[in-house]
Amino acid sequence: MEDFYKYIQVNSEYGFSDLRVVNAGHTRIVPGVAYPPGHHPDHHYFNFQQGRVIDEYQLIFISEGQGVLDTQSAGRTTLSAGQGFILFPDEWHRYKPDKQTGWIENWVGFSGEVSMLKSSSHLLSRENPVFRIGVDDRIFQLFNAIFDRVKTDVVGSEYVLSGVVIHMLGYIATLLQRQALNITSRTDEIILTAKSIMERQFSSKVKLEEIADELKISYAWFRKYFRRNTGFSPYDYLLNIRINHAKFLLKNSGYSVKEICMSSGFESQQQFCRTFKKKTGKTPVEFRKHSLKA
Repeated sequence: MEDFYKYIQVNSEYGFSDLRVVNAGHTRIVPGVAYPPGHHPDHHYFNFQQGRVIDEYQLIFISEGQGVLDTQSAGRTTLSAGQGFILFPDEWHRYKPDKQTGWIENWVGFSGEVSMLKSSSHLLSRENPVFRIGVDDRIFQLFNAIFDRVKTDVVGSEYVLSGVVIHMLGYIATLLQRQALNITSRTDEIILTAKSIMERQFSSKVKLEEIADELKISYAWFRKYFRRNTGFSPYDYLLNIRINHAKFLLKNSGYSVKEICMSSGFESQQQFCRTFKKKTGKTPVEFRKHSLKA
């Protein structure tokens, strides 16, 4: 790809207030060349010795080469291909490629409330701005979608651009969350199979230990990684399936509470009513009456 950059005049009446794209670009810096290039506007140009502060977010991904990043909150980090970082508004920073290797940088700048970053601050923050995801084809696809839209600059592009950047932030956060929880594709396969078994067999006496045995994993591993993957213990996940099934029948059938209890896999009507009220705040009878009034 040829070097490219564009700075956008943002109209506050268009796009999303949560996130508006203000610039984007792709630059190859060959070994030995002075950095940064001198062709950017004054409000984005910086001297490495002095660094700079900007009033927007920037997401920068290094697809080749290596270099360094310094920020006020995180200090110095060495960067290499497959790594990227977020620059935060009003945060002093500076970065540059290694003179021996150069690098290829891809970036998009955006402003707004950016709730996606706020909700994933445990993964990306001023104190921890660098992400390591490898040379990922999906990231290149998303950057290319941004570049294509910025170049054409057609009416309505603001909405698509905002959506693509939100998608990118969400994708990066997903990869980082999976890294933090040590979740692999094999883990996904095991947990998905376990969930499928529960959804098929919830009305019978499901034994979670037997599911672990069937999947050839220890029950301790099963509990640990099921919670990491879903946010629920296996028992709570199975219980939620049963409660949701019961809620559906209470709303949409004439079955008695006893019949619904048995259909939902509970051992006794007493256990069903007690658990149902704990989960919903209402007894099954109260829930049915409320649903009929709604």
